[in-house]
Amino acid sequence: MRWRGNGDLTSANGNKIIYSGKDDKSESGVGFIISNNMQKSLHSYNPVNDRIITARFYSHIKKFVTIIQCYAPTEEAEESAKNMFYEQLTTTINGIANRDLLILLGDFNAKIGCENEGLSHIMGKHGMGTRNDNGERLVEFCQATQLVIGGSLFPHKRIHKYTWTSPDGKTQNQIDHICIRKSWRSSLLDVRTKRSADIDSDHELVMTTLKIKLKCVRNNNTQRTQRRFDLKLLKNEEKRLEIANNLRAHTPPNNITSWEETCNKLKNIAITHVGYTKKSERKEWISDDNWSLIQERNRIKQQALGDVSKKDRYKTVAKMVKRSARNDKRIYAEAMAKEAEAAAGSNNMKELYKIIKRYTNNSQIRSQPIRDMNGKLLTNAEEQTKRWKQHFEKISNIDGDDSESVHLVQQVNENQNVDNSINTDAPTIAEIASAIIKLKINKAPGEDGIPPELLQVDPTTSARIIHSHINEAWINAEKR
Repeated sequence: MRWRGNGDLTSANGNKIIYSGKDDKSESGVGFIISNNMQKSLHSYNPVNDRIITARFYSHIKKFVTIIQCYAPTEEAEESAKNMFYEQLTTTINGIANRDLLILLGDFNAKIGCENEGLSHIMGKHGMGTRNDNGERLVEFCQATQLVIGGSLFPHKRIHKYTWTSPDGKTQNQIDHICIRKSWRSSLLDVRTKRSADIDSDHELVMTTLKIKLKCVRNNNTQRTQRRFDLKLLKNEEKRLEIANNLRAHTPPNNITSWEETCNKLKNIAITHVGYTKKSERKEWISDDNWSLIQERNRIKQQALGDVSKKDRYKTVAKMVKRSARNDKRIYAEAMAKEAEAAAGSNNMKELYKIIKRYTNNSQIRSQPIRDMNGKLLTNAEEQTKRWKQHFEKISNIDGDDSESVHLVQQVNENQNVDNSINTDAPTIAEIASAIIKLKINKAPGEDGIPPELLQVDPTTSARIIHSHINEAWINAEKR
């Protein structure tokens, strides 16, 4: 990954990235990217060093799944560096519970070949190339730790086996591997590369299929993200007139409908006339010219998979894409700065904050692992929470009772003058319409999913539609 230090961050699209690298250099480095919906499955992680990191997940089998991501020294590296790597990897595996489903994966720079005589218990006969020194080390390591090399177990075409291509495009090797604990070998259903993945690297994406399922820990109080209506279309007067007419047509004659039916009618009107916002296929700062270059690069990449002569053309276009992307970002930043300056000059604070939020929305939230009182690294969320509690209890030093504050609150309550002249009758249609007009816009809708902008198209008609429901709620509240 070539990131310095270790820790975790949340990307703009909600994915969690945990990483481990050197403190002083942007070299080597390993990490994981965990999707948004599986983050709660993460139990803990351990950034061992710049070549090894582990992550432990909950699973439905009442056992943990531990994944080790590593980056081994190259074939030309010194003997001492290779020995140190495998010693540290052995120590890491020995520290993992035997009951865990263990998966070891990464760039081992190891060619294991297809010769498996006497080694059928730890590898198959579907590997690639001729075994090198790193390959011998990996095979010996898997024998000692009872691991199986998954990429050699399944018959595939050559194009679905190789994981790395040399810079000249002529040499292809299988040096990235996924290994699994021998006792879980039957859970491994397939291992192969996906050449279609656009990762702009000389390595190919390696994927595995497992029979196991990670446990997604859900919080019942967490609301699911609602789809947003394309409310920008409401600025069109003709569109507003269509919606207003539709609202009047759906006004119940006797106002006798359930709240669920009313909500569904209002949402169906919004879906019919404005629809949902569509997720853009590309980032807003990417120009049309650069997008055409990206598509051209992807097309040439597919051609280069079967024709090595296209490799140089692919590299040239890839460089053009990067250069164009940097230029697009600079132009986008300058345009946003001018818009923000104009908004600040006209004292339009709302637009200014909106521009700032839009520009800074891609910022990544980083956090560093904390240590306990003895200096031990804490990567488990529960342990970190306890440590923070311990820290704040220490610095707050809260002693004694808070009886003085309680007394002041009671005194204020006793001195309050209650105004008995407030009208407590059920709200009228005119009052509801007035409240609808005063609703703040550009806010997330509530549980009903109805945005205030939809009701404000025709406040009076909207008030008639929801009047009976508000009255019903008012009467039920009085009974209580």
